[in-house]
Amino acid sequence: MTIQEQLSCPEYWQEFLDYKIEKQHLSTREQKELEEYIVEKRYLPILACISECGSALPLPFKKEVNKSGVSKKRVVYSFQGDFNLLLKMLTYLLFRYDHLFARNCYAFRRHYGVKDAVRRLRHTDNIHQKYCLKVDISNYFNSIDVPLLLSKLAFLKSEDSAVYDFLFHLLTTDQAIYE
Repeated sequence: MTIQEQLSCPEYWQEFLDYKIEKQHLSTREQKELEEYIVEKRYLPILACISECGSALPLPFKKEVNKSGVSKKRVVYSFQGDFNLLLKMLTYLLFRYDHLFARNCYAFRRHYGVKDAVRRLRHTDNIHQKYCLKVDISNYFNSIDVPLLLSKLAFLKSEDSAVYDFLFHLLTTDQAIYE
């Protein structure tokens, strides 16, 4: 089943809701909003837009926020309302490709995070003779080479072309609403 098909299936939305509740990712208000969103199937018009007219998607909001602990600001793009909920669900479904990541990549992984990294380090032979490097790349998400990223996502074209086209549009649009 393609991701686009899963996005239109109420059972997958319920699975997503159950996961968010189990992991305590939702406030009471957010849970109520998501439950209403699912019951009312408000994702269907957005999916139709993605399928038929990717260029009619909403523009992201762009704002600068203070970076924690320093005077620097970072640029954040976000979507709001129903479209944002659909993006969260899409992110949830994209974890099916988690196995494609390197074993030593711990960022944004489901069931594979910081505790796993520490556990792996603790069981490394001669750890006292090794070094660890933590990198904080300035403006990381805004400096990703989009054509390179799209080339890495190209496998989606044959598996789920609508989702690839949507991601292509999302990553290449150069318009935003400034807050």
